[in-house]
Amino acid sequence: MLTLLQANYLNFFNWVLITSAKASIFIIFIIFLLGVKFVLRHKMGARLQYMLWSVLIKI
Repeated sequence: MLTLLQANYLNFFNWVLITSAKASIFIIFIIFLLGVKFVLRHKMGARLQYMLWSVLIKI
């Protein structure tokens, strides 16, 4: 049987795990956007670059 303290630790661990997974996905997405920007740097205008970053803001 779990005590109240152990249940709180499990809830906290689950929160840390989910938050870490979300942050990892967010970082991977940022690296992807930076890679696209680097590869297409001579073909992208400022407007398209701002549109790419606006996608990140909407997440």
